[in-house]
Parts: sequence; C-alpha cells; structure tokens
Amino acid sequence: MKTHRFSWDGVSFEVPGAWNLALHAFENRETQVALEDDYAVRLEAQWTRLEKRPDLETVRTRYSRAAEALGKAATATQPLDGLPEGWAGFLYSMPEDRQLAVAFVGSRVPPGFALFKLHFAPGDKETPREVLRALTSSLVFHNGDTVPWEAYDMSLEVPAEFKLVSTVLQAGQKCLGFQWRFRRLLVWQTSLADLVLKRQTKEQWAAGLLNRQEFLRGPQFTPGPDGSLLARRRRWNPLPHVEEIGRWCFRYHARCAHDPVGNKLFVWVWHHRRPADLAQLRGRVGPFPFRSEGA
Repeated sequence: MKTHRFSWDGVSFEVPGAWNLALHAFENRETQVALEDDYAVRLEAQWTRLEKRPDLETVRTRYSRAAEALGKAATATQPLDGLPEGWAGFLYSMPEDRQLAVAFVGSRVPPGFALFKLHFAPGDKETPREVLRALTSSLVFHNGDTVPWEAYDMSLEVPAEFKLVSTVLQAGQKCLGFQWRFRRLLVWQTSLADLVLKRQTKEQWAAGLLNRQEFLRGPQFTPGPDGSLLARRRRWNPLPHVEEIGRWCFRYHARCAHDPVGNKLFVWVWHHRRPADLAQLRGRVGPFPFRSEGA
C-alpha cells in the first residue's frame, strides 16, 4: 500500500496515497479533520493538546462513552490487537458489509489525545488493519520550534506558535494563511511552473499574484532581484490600508522561488510590524527557507 504523510496543526501520520484533506475545523483546543478519496470520506480524526500527561484509563473511559452508539449500530465488534504501545482500537462490522475502525491514543510528550475513525466499503483496496498499522506506527505529536503542514502536494514548516487562519486548496494553486500577534504569513504554491515561466519571470508572476489579492491592498508589489519582491505604497492611495491599520503592521517581507524538480512556484509574504519581527520567520515552503541567513 502506497502512503503519504499528512501533517496538520502539530500532528503527522501516514495515510493511503489517495486520501487527502476534505474538511478541517478548530473548536476550543481541539482540531478536527476529515480525509477523503475520490468517492467518500475515509477518515475522521480529532486531537487535542493537554496541560498534563493523559491518564490512559481516563482516555479509555472517554472513548467508551463515545463508542456506545457505534456498538449498538454494529452487527459485530472485535478489538484490534497488535497496535503500538498506548493505542487501543476496535473494528465494527456495519450493515451492508461496511466496516468502521476506531483507534485512540494518549500522547505523553507533548501531552495530548487523538481519536481516529476509518471507513471501509466492500471492494476497497485497503484493509482496516494495514491502514491502521501505517497510521498508528507513524503518528507524531510535534513538539519542536517549527511544525509541518502537509496536504495534497503542499509541504511547509512554520513556527509552532503560528495559527492557521485561512486556506485555499485548489487543484492548480494553494494558499495557507497564518497569524501570530496580528502579524500574518501568507504562502502560495502554484503548479505547472514551466507554463507560467514561458511568459514571464518568477518575480513578475509573484508580483502580479500579490497585486491581485484583495486582502493585500496597502502596498504595490514589484519584481526585485533574485526572488525578492519590493513593496511600495500605491500612488493613488498613499494612506495606510484599513487592514494595515487594524493590525498596526506596515512592513512586508516578500519572496518567491521556483522548484524545477517539482515544477512548482512559491511566493510568501510576512506582513509584520517592526524589523525585529523578521526573527520570527522560521521554517520553509518546499525546499526553500522563508528567510535566508542574515536576511
């Protein structure tokens, strides 16, 4: 079974190659995601970070309450043996020969709890046990200075304290927006770079992309040298834009890059308040660091 890594809000795990993000939500301190293939939702997951190390019996009790309805709807229930230490799970046989696998784990470092529900229909290529084996053996609660975000063909790492506030996940172009203390980091990825670069340089493409964004109306971006982008106040509107005033952020660090191996173009903007904020811009998009040494 071919798999790929899915990473979202401080948690990573392996899933079948055709499964990818369909929905995501943040409620209180809990993260929720749903992954789908070409036909249906295949995985529902939720996780939360805790102030202290979770007690496994408390986790089991919480799960048992949630699983009561599943047990009533299932025609048969069997425990899933052979899961890694700390994991527990059950396989439910549902009507119409469908199967539902449910597994949960309590993380000790950093403290957290994760619950997964996996849906299987007759004729699926993947089996519940092989999918769970890949998922449970690869799950990571990230606890570093930066955390990965990986979905579809997009891969980046951002500071752990940055919060995701916007997503655009289209077939040819993706954009993730993060926020930290009113500063914001916006990251774009565009496919088919070879076609784009037949007509213009990467800097021209990136400047045009940024100038079309309604939420970046304060500056006018122009191409700079070696992947840099220059932000100047628009002549027809020399006053700060309402977005800048609301955030009290008037500085922009913008760059772009071309990945010929992946045939992708990247552009990122760090909308910040003071020069010292550049030190917060840690991480990368694709193989490119957001900020080069000394910048």
